[in-house]
Amino acid sequence: MKAKKKKKLSGAAYRKQRRQRLAKTVTGQLIRMPEVGRLETLQDWRVQIARIYRRTATGELPEFIGTKLAFIANLGATLAKAADELKELQNLREQLARLQDAPPAGLITSNSSHNDLNGASAEGD
Repeated sequence: MKAKKKKKLSGAAYRKQRRQRLAKTVTGQLIRMPEVGRLETLQDWRVQIARIYRRTATGELPEFIGTKLAFIANLGATLAKAADELKELQNLREQLARLQDAPPAGLITSNSSHNDLNGASAEGD
């Protein structure tokens, strides 16, 4: 006699089953969340990612929590890097303006039209 194939779970049912399995592994275990100070620079974010990695690697933090925290910290590091680059770009524009004896040029924003980037006026001369 043929054995019946097991019906594949829907996405919601699979997630519910997965959560139950994770809850069983963590039941009764108190997880001390990492201390997080002010994260302002890219280096601060990198240090935090390293702390999360070490705690996950040693088993102090469960893997499913460590990966989520590392993902969020990586997003913060990306934003900090973009902010640093923007500050540096603004400083370079100001230095160039001083050398040319002209007012500093504004940053290109998403509201600028494609013609503004090519030096043409938006009205179409």
